[in-house]
Amino acid sequence: MTTPSKRIMDAVNDAPELKLLSQQIALGQRRLACIRKALPASLVTQLASGGCDDQSWCILAPNNSVAAKLRQLLPHIQQALEREEGRVVELRLRIANAR
Repeated sequence: MTTPSKRIMDAVNDAPELKLLSQQIALGQRRLACIRKALPASLVTQLASGGCDDQSWCILAPNNSVAAKLRQLLPHIQQALEREEGRVVELRLRIANAR
């Protein structure tokens, strides 16, 4: 007997667009885990992964002050990602909409 989550993942993997979206989400989560080592713990808990692909990634900050601190730490973030992926990843910072 298959579980509902197994059936959902089968459907996601069968649809090319959903499979690509699933892979991009997983890549963003791996990148977020990677930069956790390079940033203060209090800052990391406030971040979220935005859109990404092989060459670029968007980091979502909850407010301007967190985004400003991230801009100061961009060299450390870039180095961590480059060590992990073996290539330069273009980074974008965005303020997440609080709703």
